[in-house]
Amino acid sequence: MKQQKVNSSNHTWHLDTESIDLLLDSESSASKGYPVLTVICDLYSQYVAGYCFETEKPNASAIAALIHAICPKTYPAEYGLAGEWTICGSPQFLVVDRSLSNDSDFATALRRVRETSKITLLHPSGNVTASVIGSTERLMSNVPMQMLKFHPMPSVTNRSSSSGQSTCLTRKDIERLLVKYFVDEYNQSIHPYTGFTTRLQEWEFERV
Repeated sequence: MKQQKVNSSNHTWHLDTESIDLLLDSESSASKGYPVLTVICDLYSQYVAGYCFETEKPNASAIAALIHAICPKTYPAEYGLAGEWTICGSPQFLVVDRSLSNDSDFATALRRVRETSKITLLHPSGNVTASVIGSTERLMSNVPMQMLKFHPMPSVTNRSSSSGQSTCLTRKDIERLLVKYFVDEYNQSIHPYTGFTTRLQEWEFERV
């Protein structure tokens, strides 16, 4: 396959999945654990298009994140958002890890989504710019500490903290913190390559 040039928003999205360093608490003991976070980024603007987190079945989380990215998003006032999560629509290409796309359950579910959205699947390689993919990976590694800035309890820590204690949050806590971080901070931050426009502005300026 020839190298894909990412020169507009919603041209290519990157799906990345990683276990995050936060302990999920719940009334249901079956759902306690360290959640898997799946994030989808628009490679041109580096805008976070959607996400999902689960303690089980990360492949199902990947599909849920893709659907979340495609659909319009609204949140109630209790989330305290200063902005809106404006991105929606379908990309022309979706970059996923080979191990994920080779999973039969993921492949079946993704096929159903692709039938209606006409998305072409790519794998990390020469088809996409490695440095741009790396920005998504850096985002994933920084999410736990960055989102905790919006938590009302300043003493909250994660597993990697010097205290050795784990952050224990409810599912609703994590969802609210993730949305707040993505909408009001990360997507509003300056694009690293332009140096003066935000990720949101880059997505709005160069939509397919």
